[in-house]
This record gives sequence, C-alpha cells and structure tokens, in this order.
Amino acid sequence: MAKTKKTNPYADIPPKKWNDWKWQLKNRLTSLEDIIRVLNPSEELIEGIKIATKYFRMAITPYYASLIDIDAMHCPIRAQAIPTVSEADFSDSDMSDPLEEERDSPVPGLTHRYPDRVLLLVTGNCSMYCRH
Repeated sequence: MAKTKKTNPYADIPPKKWNDWKWQLKNRLTSLEDIIRVLNPSEELIEGIKIATKYFRMAITPYYASLIDIDAMHCPIRAQAIPTVSEADFSDSDMSDPLEEERDSPVPGLTHRYPDRVLLLVTGNCSMYCRH
C-alpha cells in the first residue's frame, strides 16, 4: 500500500505567527500523535519513536518539522530531529556526565569551562531536542 503524502499542516499559519518564537515553542511536536499528524512517518519510524521516547524527550518546532523530508532516509534534519530505535541502545555510563559539566559548574545553571566565557542555562527545556 502506497503512503499518501500529507498536505502542509502549517500552510494556513500567518507569517506573523510562523515567525514568532513563542508560537513555535507552544506548537512543538512532543508526542507520537503529533509526528503522525504532521509528518505521516512510516511504521518503522513510528516503532523507533515509540521505543526512544520511553527513555528520552522529544520536541520539534513546526519550523524544523517543515524542513524534514520524512521519506529521505538520509535527510540530515530528520536525523537531527526524529527519535530512532538506536537511542534505546545505551548503558548506565552513557547517562552520567560525558562532557564533565558538573566539574565546570560552580553553581547550578552555570558552566564555566573556559577562562573568558560561561554557559548560562536559563531553562531546563529546549525548543527542540537534538538526536545526538
């Protein structure tokens, strides 16, 4: 059975909303149902998303979702945004502090690795969770 291509679910969003970061954040894809509704993924991708999101969060802004070629296996945006089954292949040591940020954090929310700069974490949430 051939997969049908969905129409752009964002076609009717006015530019003022589309270009508003608050609207993008509020309308992130955060569930499997959102991904199915917007991107119409294959059954294989759906299974991978189900497994990966048991362990890790997922969030994709509408803008990023609009860039994904869901049918292109090697689409770099898809690889960056869509969870896959391989994410469930991890060990406990993978979940520790691989970048040793705790060592460089004199106070919560601040990472000071380099003498002339700091990373200030103002929130524990990302607009999009990258799939590294």
